[in-house]
Amino acid sequence: DHHTDPLYQPRPALIEGMRAYTTLASGLGRWLSVGRKRASTCPQVQWVPVCQRCSSLVESTIGRARRTASSNAGLPHCRGAANLGHPKTLRSNASPREQETDVTIVGGGPVGLTLALLLGRHGIRSIVLDRLSQPTEHPQAHFIHQSAVEVLRQLGLEQVVRGAAPPTTDWSRFVYCGGMTGPLFASDDHRARADTYNPPLDELSPCDVVHIAQNKLVRILREAAQQNEHITLCDGVTVNTLTQRADSVRTTGTHTDTGQAVEPTIDSKFVVGADGASSTVRDLLGVRLDRGPVLQHLLNVHFSAPSLQSKLCARGMLYFVYNRETVCVIVAHDLDAGEYVAQIPYFPPFQQSSDFTIDVCHQLVCSAIDANMGFSDCNVLSVQPWRMSTATTSEYSRGRVFIAGDACHQFPPSGAFGMNTGILDAHNLAWKLVWAFRSGDASILDSYATERQPVALETAQRSLENYKAVLDTGAVIGADVNHLEKVLAAAESTAAKLMPESARSRLVRNAIAIGRSQFDLLRKDNPVGRLRLQRLQSLLNHGQGLQLVYPEHDLGQVYSCRLIDSLPKSVFPQRRSNTAELTALRNGGRFPHRSVRHIQETISTIDFAGALEACQLLLFTWGVLEKHAIDTYKALRIRFPNIVMISCDNFGEGAPTPQSNRTQFTTSSVEWSDVGAVLIRPDNVVAWHTIEFGSDDHERLATLLKEFY
Repeated sequence: DHHTDPLYQPRPALIEGMRAYTTLASGLGRWLSVGRKRASTCPQVQWVPVCQRCSSLVESTIGRARRTASSNAGLPHCRGAANLGHPKTLRSNASPREQETDVTIVGGGPVGLTLALLLGRHGIRSIVLDRLSQPTEHPQAHFIHQSAVEVLRQLGLEQVVRGAAPPTTDWSRFVYCGGMTGPLFASDDHRARADTYNPPLDELSPCDVVHIAQNKLVRILREAAQQNEHITLCDGVTVNTLTQRADSVRTTGTHTDTGQAVEPTIDSKFVVGADGASSTVRDLLGVRLDRGPVLQHLLNVHFSAPSLQSKLCARGMLYFVYNRETVCVIVAHDLDAGEYVAQIPYFPPFQQSSDFTIDVCHQLVCSAIDANMGFSDCNVLSVQPWRMSTATTSEYSRGRVFIAGDACHQFPPSGAFGMNTGILDAHNLAWKLVWAFRSGDASILDSYATERQPVALETAQRSLENYKAVLDTGAVIGADVNHLEKVLAAAESTAAKLMPESARSRLVRNAIAIGRSQFDLLRKDNPVGRLRLQRLQSLLNHGQGLQLVYPEHDLGQVYSCRLIDSLPKSVFPQRRSNTAELTALRNGGRFPHRSVRHIQETISTIDFAGALEACQLLLFTWGVLEKHAIDTYKALRIRFPNIVMISCDNFGEGAPTPQSNRTQFTTSSVEWSDVGAVLIRPDNVVAWHTIEFGSDDHERLATLLKEFY
């Protein structure tokens, strides 16, 4: 409608005809080339390539429309390609040669996709580049803590994820055994123990933990991303360069399969590297990864055994297997589907990952299922060697480029902290990116590293302690890692190196075999074995083995930065403390869950922050509201119009109040105090709170708000 040419007047029939034509892969010919030339002079129309396979073009509206829910700005989805299952990629012969977007996200795993979805909720455009041509089917992480499930809840995906996960009865136990089919040594029901917490987990959050394989979670996140018009997924792209400018970052790459340059190059305001442990973005930034010593070398063996579930000695999530053929941990990703992953240790330089062929791994898996090799109905699908260690970075950004997830921290799997910490990285960074775009002030992004790095350091320490708990549990029944380390050290001694390499390797293998032979004693009719099994069960009963949930760590992290009033001294509350501490109000901590009612609807207080629009903060008050509290809110609204107020009156009936931007809820028990107020950030973190509304509260709150606005 900005053109005088009648061809570009907004006649409905013509517009519909143009949309129909743009879905065709061919037949546009000269008409399209002319259309592109005219469109290039129109400030509201751009033609963008979206699918290499169908070569379709989609008309995208820019400007005012991109700030609404119906916006088609950026690189919109090629719906035809999505319906055919085609991965959306940037064409190598595309025009124009430069494509603009808001945020380029490198890495299409759980962290990158979560970030894209959180940004997309507020109309921030993103392009997600992933080096894989299609998502991997190899399961990796598999457990989602409550805090990360709360993020999925904010995205509207909690029930979708829960519906795709196995039932709780399948995975609440850790099983200690001589083989998955028996004998059973001991088991630890973590769900039952969690119900004894005071208060129990279901009172700490409306979201329960979920056991679901990472590859299944990624499918759900990708499907949600494909339905979001602000997100474009570009598979099979390897990033080569990042060029930072004063107000943007240029990203170039190549097609992973062909090595051909990807065009158009991408210009974005920010880049986020969520591309895993071997992060290209981190390397391009020159950020150093400080890695601790290697704890173990392991083979990640993905296998299927559909008929196994009926023969298991017990149903569980983890199987700690100890027999004369192997010592390993098996993750049951889905018992009904028969999908498992075995973590099998090996010992360089006396063993190499190349020694473990598919046939060798099949034999090891069969022995882990049944020590007597009575089960062979399994199929090894893939084998991936990896090294267990901790690693963190001292920097989370340089300029306009950020890193998140495994790109900036890596932990042993004991505790399932890796993916969960990455999802919370994305949650912390997303609202700050939205704020920077909408307010024009990017200084708020400085708090990302300030808040998340201490969490990563503490989590690394906690994961090491959990790993030690696993070793201590094994030592009780004879799997003492200290003995093994002595054998390996002896084989590496100067004297031993005088022996041929083959002889040293044979010596190590024989020593390991002798050590594993003692697991034959683990029988109730053997006095030594009976005593060891009693010690094992006692250790588990006292909660000294590997735990499934860590609520004080998961829900108890406390941030310290300029966006928080009255800086706290610690990152986490006292470990293994009474979970009642997690229900208290703490500046920098998560706003606790309470069930509240509005008219006939019951919701959680954690849902308030998720409903905030860009650049909004929530002032939540409860109890008998004093006139001073309401006056404070009205006065602040004049200076800070983006504050939203919600009141929760213990004694009222719960009806909307007439004040502008103020809604009232009721609850049977808030339990924090009789009267109070709290300022909540978009990530559900308490920035400030009071229980009095004294004379100095107005100024304290106003001073803090200046840090945001």
